[in-house]
Amino acid sequence: MCIQVLVPPAEAARQLVVKARARRGELAGKLEVLGPRAVLSRGYAIAQRQGGQVVRGADEVEVDEVLTLQLSSGVLEVRIIGKRRT
Repeated sequence: MCIQVLVPPAEAARQLVVKARARRGELAGKLEVLGPRAVLSRGYAIAQRQGGQVVRGADEVEVDEVLTLQLSSGVLEVRIIGKRRT
C-alpha cells in the first residue's frame, strides 16, 4: 500500500526555491575558496607580462624582461635576472 501526499503547487514552488538558494550558497562558497583573491591570500602570486598575459612557465619569459607580480597586498614590478626549470 502506497500513500501519496499531494503538495499544493505554491508550496512545491517555494520548496524548489529554498533548495535552489541553498545550492547557490554552497556553490558560491566553493567559488570563493578557489577564487584568485583566496589563492593570493595563501601566498601565491600572479605573474603577468607587460601586455597583461599571465606567465605560466619560465620558458615564457626572457632574461631582463620586466613582469608584474600581483600579491594579496599589492603589486611588484620585477626584472628577470635568470631562469631555470624545476
